[in-house]
Amino acid sequence: MDSLYLVMPAYNEEANIEDVVRAWYPIVADKGEDSRMVIADSGSSDGTHNKLEALQREFPKLEVLSNTGKQHGPKVIALYKYAIDRGATYIFQTDSDGQTNPAEFASFWKLRERYAGIFGFRKERGDGKIRAFVERVVCLLLGLYFHVSVPDANAPFRLMRAEVVAKYLPRMAADYNLPNIMLTTFFSYYGERIRFRKITFKPRQGGVNSVNVRKIIGIGIKALGDFHAFKKAMLADEAPVETLETWDPDAETTLEDDIPDMPKTVYVMKDAGSVLKSEKPETEDAESVPETEDAESVPETENAESVTETEKPETEAAQSVAETPDAADKAASVAETPDAADKAASVTETPDAADEAESVTETPDAQADTGDAPEAVETRTKPKGVPRKHPANKKTDKKGSRKPRKVALKPRNGKES
Repeated sequence: MDSLYLVMPAYNEEANIEDVVRAWYPIVADKGEDSRMVIADSGSSDGTHNKLEALQREFPKLEVLSNTGKQHGPKVIALYKYAIDRGATYIFQTDSDGQTNPAEFASFWKLRERYAGIFGFRKERGDGKIRAFVERVVCLLLGLYFHVSVPDANAPFRLMRAEVVAKYLPRMAADYNLPNIMLTTFFSYYGERIRFRKITFKPRQGGVNSVNVRKIIGIGIKALGDFHAFKKAMLADEAPVETLETWDPDAETTLEDDIPDMPKTVYVMKDAGSVLKSEKPETEDAESVPETEDAESVPETENAESVTETEKPETEAAQSVAETPDAADKAASVAETPDAADKAASVTETPDAADEAESVTETPDAQADTGDAPEAVETRTKPKGVPRKHPANKKTDKKGSRKPRKVALKPRNGKES
């Protein structure tokens, strides 16, 4: 059975932590004996840690890490490593500030077997316009540096296969500040099968946000140098040639059984420095057209029909010979007369005459009726539809000789000849 590790970083979340644990724990409770809810709380100066210890007595699958770094990024890396080392099948990461909705997890879980990663997309954010602006800038920088297109790189609402996370986690130092941004980038750049789904993102439910605008600017400046180092290492890798299926901006999060269709936009990574976009992947093979439309097949059919038409009158002629009583005598006289045989042979050797004649055939039935007729009986009938240029149409005199053709001589050098 699939095991799920639901992981959360926490820092001074005394006002939120109990409600968050109670809201999210039922998801882990019905996912098998090996599933866990793990919260990293290191450095909190309020009562967060004491509340977590009390909640552990009530929720047996709740585990608390207190030996991680103080900042958000190092805690997330430590949580991912903890889940991988304990054999988790899937890792789901969210924050402990109460801004995400546990009811939206079910739609992600239904898609787990189809994607390596399913990431939240905060189209509308309840934590202020400044943070939304920073997120847009981050996505723009990822497109410029790594040529990937993602709508939300850092959403704390993501379900990932642990084995895929294990491929990319070692690329980041243990104290790196932006692991989720780079994991989204790695998944996209290397063509892992991913999906973005819209989620709700409420304002912080209590306490004070430890990351202010000044810290965001400092992290962003350092991130530019980190992006350059990551890009250099990624370009040294073999160029990815995979298909990335990304988000459908109009798809709403749903908890019903009907899951939205596959996303419409497809990004194909041809090399490490370019992205080709196509709305419809190629499905037609260019070589299939000549295979289905064979130019030679049409003439073959026509030839077969023409043969049938030419053989038809021969059969009728053979029947007429067998039915006529005098046919055998006439056929015998044709065979006994040398001149007639020569003429018959000449008719057979002339292609035009052979094509235009209605029938020259062998009729074994005639021999059976007469008994005196030779084995091969040849009959010659009057040509039908002789073409205009045939010798039979040339004018002759009464004696049978051809009439001389009058030729008008043209004058040469202006003089009559």
